[in-house]
Amino acid sequence: MRIGLLPRGGGSDLFSLTIHAFHLSAQSNGVSRLHGHVSRTIWNDVWHGVPLGEIPIGHITNGVHTLTWLAPSIANLFDKYMGSEWRQIIDVNIWDKIHEVPSAELWNVRNELKEVMIKSIQHRLSLQSQRLLSNTKKGKSNEVVLNPKALTLGFARRFATYKRATLIFRDMERLKKILNNKERPVQIIFAGKAHPADNPGQEFIARVYEISQMKEFAGKVVMVEGYDMHLARHLVSGVDIWLNTPRRPYEASGTSGQKAGLNGAVNFSVLDGWWVEGYNEKEKNGWSIGGENDFGYEELQDKLDSEDIYEKLEREIVPLYYDRNEDGVPEGWMQVVKESIKTILPQFSTARMVRDYFNIMYMPAHIRGERLAEDKFEKAKSLADWKSWMKSNWEYIKVVSIEKGEHIRDDLGNLTEYYEIIITIDLGPLSPSDVAIEIFKGVMDKKGEFKSQGLIPMKRLGEIWEGFYSYAGIVPSDDREGWGFFFHIVPTHPDLGNKYELGLIKTTYVAATELGTL
Repeated sequence: MRIGLLPRGGGSDLFSLTIHAFHLSAQSNGVSRLHGHVSRTIWNDVWHGVPLGEIPIGHITNGVHTLTWLAPSIANLFDKYMGSEWRQIIDVNIWDKIHEVPSAELWNVRNELKEVMIKSIQHRLSLQSQRLLSNTKKGKSNEVVLNPKALTLGFARRFATYKRATLIFRDMERLKKILNNKERPVQIIFAGKAHPADNPGQEFIARVYEISQMKEFAGKVVMVEGYDMHLARHLVSGVDIWLNTPRRPYEASGTSGQKAGLNGAVNFSVLDGWWVEGYNEKEKNGWSIGGENDFGYEELQDKLDSEDIYEKLEREIVPLYYDRNEDGVPEGWMQVVKESIKTILPQFSTARMVRDYFNIMYMPAHIRGERLAEDKFEKAKSLADWKSWMKSNWEYIKVVSIEKGEHIRDDLGNLTEYYEIIITIDLGPLSPSDVAIEIFKGVMDKKGEFKSQGLIPMKRLGEIWEGFYSYAGIVPSDDREGWGFFFHIVPTHPDLGNKYELGLIKTTYVAATELGTL
């Protein structure tokens, strides 16, 4: 193992801090389930020969600090109908009580938050307009008046190009009809900043502002300057829809939608980052944009995603928001709002995130550290000696044979669809206690990539003669093209951080059709 050196292209002398960190860490994680998967794909060469699903990069999904981002009026409503226990954010079952909150009362609180947000934004827009007028020294100030009764979409975040802030403007005529419907008005509030060196991101901001100044979009699309935490609090609690349009799968996690969702703003987002885990189509806690397929063609993806935005706004979101009962409350909409709060607030909180880090990462590392430190680090010294021994003698391991045994019979003596597979290994000077033998079943595709469908541990049968050992495992029969098995021999020791820590692995692939018979 060449610590920290890029492995691609048969080896490289380029240093990678990420790879260096991988090799010096017992555990690694992405910040969402999808991010973990993408990271395993990106860094698979670091663990050459290890099936994608077995690469030791897990995930712990990000969460937000609930009481920082939850509007006080929403918190008070929870206290009134759910007691103070919800503030511990531990018992997820308590959130079933959200449905006991009267829809009319929650609707009124949400409308009050929208009005507060609009007042704050209009003040900012007024100052913004005066500043621009002062700079140009010509023209008249155009005061923007937002509609507190209109369905309001919010898009506020860093203006990186992959977040596609202008995606909703691909079909201007279609969007114009959606926004300018007098009976069912819609408005969009944009806010955010681009990195000073990100010129394309700055151009996105300029384009949004340019559109907001067009006559047909005046007061329907606004771009608010000075995005900060104060403005963010108003937006995540005041908008009805939180719009998020990243180019999948570039959003590692994202948290703005979590902040909005816990306040009852409904997410309308690409299935990327955390939203893949948060979206609940069956119980309807929001809406997705596009699907989970990545077409690889950006223009096609943008076209399909933008059309899905228009389609869902026209056919689902806008009609549901404006479908009111005799008291003027959109009961169907409020069910989505409640489901959003119920599913997002407890699951995507820092309380859950920190518990996960403690249980999955920190506590195991602490226990291992304490164990290695016992008796003046005697176990650590012993482990270091063992690692040196393994590295010096790993080359002597050889696979002698892999053979197919008889089909397994069930308790009634009938043949099953499983058979025994036996591997014989020459361990050289190593002991059976130094290694673990595993089978990964799966399919080798035409590109030569193995799609693992699970790990099957092998049981040691015994020593055939000195240094030669046989192992057996039960595997399923399968006639599919490419069906086969990867045999892994990896170091094993109770004090290892993970089984790939040493960078030592012996792999052998055998197609099922090529197995010899005992």
